[in-house]
Amino acid sequence: MYTSHLITSPFQERLKHYSTYLAKVLIAFGILVLAGWQFNVEIIKRIIPGLVAMNPVTAVCFILNGIIIFFNTKTRSKKSTYLQRSVTILIFSIGLSCLLMNTLGIPNAIDQLLFTEKLADNVSNVHNRMAPNTAFNFILTGISLFLLTVKKEKYYKVSHYLVLITTLIALLSIIGYIYGVRSFYGFMTYIPMALHTSLCFLLTSSVILMSTSDKGIMAELTNNYLGSILVRKLIPAIIIVPVLLGCLTIYGENKKLYVPHFGTALFTTATC
Repeated sequence: MYTSHLITSPFQERLKHYSTYLAKVLIAFGILVLAGWQFNVEIIKRIIPGLVAMNPVTAVCFILNGIIIFFNTKTRSKKSTYLQRSVTILIFSIGLSCLLMNTLGIPNAIDQLLFTEKLADNVSNVHNRMAPNTAFNFILTGISLFLLTVKKEKYYKVSHYLVLITTLIALLSIIGYIYGVRSFYGFMTYIPMALHTSLCFLLTSSVILMSTSDKGIMAELTNNYLGSILVRKLIPAIIIVPVLLGCLTIYGENKKLYVPHFGTALFTTATC
């Protein structure tokens, strides 16, 4: 075990503190989406008119995610640990069930239990089911949260790697919406991952990593060493700058300010 894991830095404590608030935000957002379904508020269900709505069971899973993360940072009793593990198994089971049933075309899956009459999508006239990539992310999230309850260093690392995969899938979905590339946020002909579902997965991943900022691979990024501080400063630029450059490239090509090859060359040069 590294010495950086033994001493919790002020920055790590702040991240843990912020994670409790963000977990509440995740819970509140899930409840808000359920209220949107209950009262037919389209802007809450699908954020932008014409986009796919978040499935109600997806919202429930996000609420459960937030509850587990919140209580994982607050309670240490065996009873609460068993309860948290039971909920993580439930999230995993929901994700696995929806992935299998929806890809196999089996009707009456778990994701059709809530607001069954309202699940006919007004845009595409098909039932709003949980997207395969959404279900897969819940499988990973369920495993990740279960491993956090074990509270062993090697399991923290595995949990963080699973969270990073979830983050990548969520980022691809968001970038797909920004660039208009359906294959990034959808899977074949199935209902794609909703935009706010992607954002909630990104929030879930962030909260998990922040709540265990002094454990696993996060401990190497959040300690007080110069290298860790430098990496923390570079991470936002590594993610945000290429996305912005890509947007500018596509905008220039659409406005015919330059030929496509020039835009590609410009993007490549700027990111080197």
